[in-house]
Formats: sequence, structure tokens, C-alpha cells
Amino acid sequence: MANGIEALLHLGVDTVNLKGAPFDLKIKVGEILDIGQRIGTFDLNQIQQAGYSTEVLVIFTDVSDRASLELSSGKRLAGEPIGQIKL
Repeated sequence: MANGIEALLHLGVDTVNLKGAPFDLKIKVGEILDIGQRIGTFDLNQIQQAGYSTEVLVIFTDVSDRASLELSSGKRLAGEPIGQIKL
């Protein structure tokens, strides 16, 4: 992010074994995104049919000394906020 906080998105569990097949990413590693910018899509059915979890992990790195996170719990629909970072 522009504030220096990094976010890692992990789409599914062990889906690396699918060699990118269900994913259509529109961004590159290290790119700084705008609010609401689409990062890509993935085919949940293809992941499920291959026997993998469709959980999405959002991991914020290096925030403990300069920010606090207020995260929502439970499922979210596309476009819904998952929480807020306060610097």
C-alpha cells in the first residue's frame, strides 16, 4: 500500500498445485493498488472439483509497530470491506 503496509492474499489452500489454471490475475506482485481495484478472478468450482479448500487468507505484514488492524469476522462478498487499518 502507499503507506508501506504490505498485504499478501492466498487464494485457496494448496492451490499452487493447480499451476495457475483457475486464476486470472490482473495485477503484478508488488503493484500498489487503488481502492476498489479488481485484482483478478478465480474459479471456485474448479478449485473445489480438484479437492482443494477455497478459503482466502489475507495476511498483513510488518504492521505491529505502526498500525492497528480492526478486522471483521465471517464471510464477505466481493467488494465488501474486510476491516480497517489505522496508522
